Amino acid sequence: MQPLGGKPCPSKLTFMSLLIILGGTVEYVATDSAFTLIAYSWAFGYDHH
Repeated sequence: MQPLGGKPCPSKLTFMSLLIILGGTVEYVATDSAFTLIAYSWAFGYDHH
């Protein structure tokens, strides 16, 4: 069985970019005193179909 459903693994640059985005997201949530998960709940219910 191949990882990622037979698709190639992301390059190191892609992986680092995703980590930077994730880190920025975590920092934003940690420092935004007005952040509430309810404000972004629409994103969980959004359906592309």
